[in-house]
Amino acid sequence: MNANRNAQFFALDGLKVPILATVKVQQTYETLGGRDLSRSRNGRARLQVHWQKLKTVLSGSGWRVAPFSGVDQTVLHTLDCVSARALQSAQPVFQLPAQRQDIPPRGFAVVGGELVRTASALNGSTLALTPHPQADSYVCWYWPQLTGYLTLTEQGDPRGGDYNWTLTLEEA
Repeated sequence: MNANRNAQFFALDGLKVPILATVKVQQTYETLGGRDLSRSRNGRARLQVHWQKLKTVLSGSGWRVAPFSGVDQTVLHTLDCVSARALQSAQPVFQLPAQRQDIPPRGFAVVGGELVRTASALNGSTLALTPHPQADSYVCWYWPQLTGYLTLTEQGDPRGGDYNWTLTLEEA
């Protein structure tokens, strides 16, 4: 099952950027946070977490120039992500973070180590899956919608017809 074949484009501030303009697209997610792991005199670890935000890096290469040169990097932007994320729970109910509205989340029961698609109902940010009698746990896929500040880099090889770009967004 391929979660990402459903996302044929990503959007920046509602403007769709088609994936077809690129040969290769990758997206990574990283949790940022004010966290401190300290040790007591006897060596016991003590973790303090003050805040958490998400950072994503979306990069691509292809034969078309990406339409990013007019993007103002000093204001907040909203990014409809192209790569799915997943949550797992013992219960068939999930609280989802902000997500793309054009791609519905997918729900699965984990039965014997395999994903079995289940019916689901989305009410606001709560995704309820139909319980499966043999489920060990439940998984949902969703496509995030992130709001934050971004930086862009672009590189082009006009003779080779290859263009590369990287978009980095950190949640506000």
